[in-house]
Amino acid sequence: PPMSVEELVVSLLDHRFTGLPDDGTVFSTLQIGGTYHKNVGVVAKDVRFKRGSCANFDMPLVVSLKISQSKAGDTTTRETIAFVRYIPLKALVDGGSLPLDQWVAVYPAGDMRAAQ
Repeated sequence: PPMSVEELVVSLLDHRFTGLPDDGTVFSTLQIGGTYHKNVGVVAKDVRFKRGSCANFDMPLVVSLKISQSKAGDTTTRETIAFVRYIPLKALVDGGSLPLDQWVAVYPAGDMRAAQ
């Protein structure tokens, strides 16, 4: 039978990226449906998603790595998605394989592999 999961806790514990700025402008976001967490830097510890706020985990976990950019003299900041991955949670939750500790590849924005 499917597991009953009331809360999902996600952590990004490590990363290995090449070609991204190493000046503190890269950060990660985690999103399920309308619940969005913006992290300081790439690593994120114990980001919590409640079942009720995430439509029973029917939606994917979207892991994005973004670059924060601003122009000199401009007060606005632009966020550019560098890498993204859509992780189907339904299979994990229903599969009874939690807790799960796994490396997950992320892909450049627009790459079709991000949805697999």
